[in-house]
Amino acid sequence: MFVDESGESSMKGKDVNYNVFVLCGVLFSEKSYEEFKVIMNDFKLKYFNSTEVILHSSKIRKQTGVFKILIDGNVRKAFFKDLNDVILLSNFQIISCIIDKPKYKLKYPYRDTAYEESLKFMCERSVFCLRKEDFVSRLVVCLEKRGNQDSIIKKYYTKFITDGTGQMSSFEMKKCAKSLEFRDKKQNINGLQLADLIAYPIGKRHLDPIKGHPSFNVFECKFYKSNNGDINRFGLKTFPP
Repeated sequence: MFVDESGESSMKGKDVNYNVFVLCGVLFSEKSYEEFKVIMNDFKLKYFNSTEVILHSSKIRKQTGVFKILIDGNVRKAFFKDLNDVILLSNFQIISCIIDKPKYKLKYPYRDTAYEESLKFMCERSVFCLRKEDFVSRLVVCLEKRGNQDSIIKKYYTKFITDGTGQMSSFEMKKCAKSLEFRDKKQNINGLQLADLIAYPIGKRHLDPIKGHPSFNVFECKFYKSNNGDINRFGLKTFPP
């Protein structure tokens, strides 16, 4: 599972336009991920003549750097259509947690960050999702390097694996690898880029459910679901509820 975030997990700051924290994971089998990389690299070659371009949500929205090509309306329309096709043609599941920061601050006034709760949900739901997949021997969680924050995230994860969580026993959590994998953005990990592209629309749709976000409608079918097709509390959790 490749994990990225949107917004700040810290409760100290306030963004009046985006006052949420989203942790988003995209869950692949090894085979499906190799197939995804081929599709994504073909997409990059088509628009940038290189597979080394790193897709970044905020730069795409701002149309900066290599993404200046999106200033042209026709190119932008084709670019997003093809990017949507990459998502739809790839075999993965989304597991994501939204932290509503104003509500979180009211419920937990002495907590400085919501990262632990978010990561715990991601791990729980990933293990739950894989219960029926007998061929999956280990869940590997890959995140982008964040510097000093990495050591804190490692402690959260180790605690989940060692002690279990409110929803999963330590035995069940052994489905997860013993340690997290951290990768630098410069390593051009396509899975992390996909998680980044998906995280922001999830947050925007939460903030304005009526207007929503066009990208959310594209990848909504990829969320981990209940047997009844419900994504809430399965592939998507809002906390506090």
